[in-house]
Amino acid sequence: MTWKILVPLDGTTASNRALPWASALARDLGAAVQLSHVQEYAHSLLPGLAHSSAAAAEIEGTLEQAKASFYSKEDVSVAVLEGDPGSILAEQARESYDLVVMASELRGGLARIGHPSVAWSVIRDSGTPVLVIPHHAPPTPPRPARRVIVPLDGSETSMLILSHIAPLARTLHWLVVLLGIVPTSPSATRDALATQAYLGHLAADMHRQLVATRSVVRSGEPGPAILELARAANADLIAMSTHSQRGGNPLRVGSVTEYVLAHATTPVLTFHPNAVEFFESPAEAAPSRRFSERLLTEIRARQPRPK
Repeated sequence: MTWKILVPLDGTTASNRALPWASALARDLGAAVQLSHVQEYAHSLLPGLAHSSAAAAEIEGTLEQAKASFYSKEDVSVAVLEGDPGSILAEQARESYDLVVMASELRGGLARIGHPSVAWSVIRDSGTPVLVIPHHAPPTPPRPARRVIVPLDGSETSMLILSHIAPLARTLHWLVVLLGIVPTSPSATRDALATQAYLGHLAADMHRQLVATRSVVRSGEPGPAILELARAANADLIAMSTHSQRGGNPLRVGSVTEYVLAHATTPVLTFHPNAVEFFESPAEAAPSRRFSERLLTEIRARQPRPK
């Protein structure tokens, strides 16, 4: 498999924070990379303003300079496009890429006034895993990623991330740590045992796919519990599905995901299951759903029947 990575840039220092992380991933995966800059339509910025060919050439020159961040320059292409940044980037990712790598604050100024965040739009609409580099992450990867925390809550939605993690983990030799979180309650001990059994079934399936996997159960609020384990385990990455629904507040992707992105000191790999509605046919969306449905069926079959 030849991996293809999309890296959105907008010429700011904030967006360029994605470059060292994308470069490291491209090197380790042997991936082809495209650096994309999407200019908003001129009429959406100021009346009568037009993007000149000179401005486009300057942007392309900036993207060419960004190629210096990558080990294999011949596998890096650049593109200057025009339109709504979130929509264009989501469409690009959906149609042609296996992974998007972008900073959490891709744009500022005008693009944040009355418009959805570009990063959230790509997560929500692309149907592609998006590796977000949060504000608190180091400027460069301190080491190759080896340990990945994957929070799961027992839902099919949360499990969909596993079908995206498995091929990456096999290729990059990641240790995947499945995390189950139970609320603090009188039934916490019983819930923890049930959660551990659930995670054990998932870990066994990941082992069958040649992915090194272990499981951990914690109690408390999901967001803080995820970050606490990431710190305690010296994790290099957090990977999670987000539960938000289309049609709601366009700036919200999921409260737990938002919390993690706001406070994480490691990159966060996100996947939005609702984006499967954008696939051209049900067959294209089938692999992720088939994976999680099979696991859920196996787990339910092994659960004791109520007397």
